[in-house]
Amino acid sequence: MTLLLDTSLWIDFTRARSPAHLKQFIAPFVLDPKAHLAEPVRFDADFEAIASVSELRLQRLERPA
Repeated sequence: MTLLLDTSLWIDFTRARSPAHLKQFIAPFVLDPKAHLAEPVRFDADFEAIASVSELRLQRLERPA
């Protein structure tokens, strides 16, 4: 299964990291041309309305306390 990480996760992840660390972390990732088939993983409810009227599957995470 391909997962697509929503910006809500990236925002939380990047808040506590330096630009140099982020560049090193992101460098190995390759854009997947099949990303339109991915399952969004996010903290917010932005995609839930779309999922309620489509076959979109979602993974919603809870922010750590």
